[in-house]
Amino acid sequence: MAVRVTVYSDRARSEARAISFDGRVDIARDIAADARSSAPVYTGAYRDGISVSTSGDRVFVVDSDPDAIYKEYGTVDTPAHAALTDAARKHGEYRGWQPRGG
Repeated sequence: MAVRVTVYSDRARSEARAISFDGRVDIARDIAADARSSAPVYTGAYRDGISVSTSGDRVFVVDSDPDAIYKEYGTVDTPAHAALTDAARKHGEYRGWQPRGG
């Protein structure tokens, strides 16, 4: 007996995102905690700005410090700290920006 199955890729992705949402939030919280524990502290803005944000079915680990991008990825004059990037790498495949020298 033959069976024909049609998979609608957009629907499959949508359902997978919905089903995995809570787990992805948990992973993001773990990443944020790891990043906060390894972030350098001068004023605390970089470390204390790390949080988890969601938009629809998307989950993000963010930093509200206006200078976080420079602290995370470095500049010509400043080395990268990469607390968020390194924490994300521990919890799965990371395909985002790369810190200077990283």
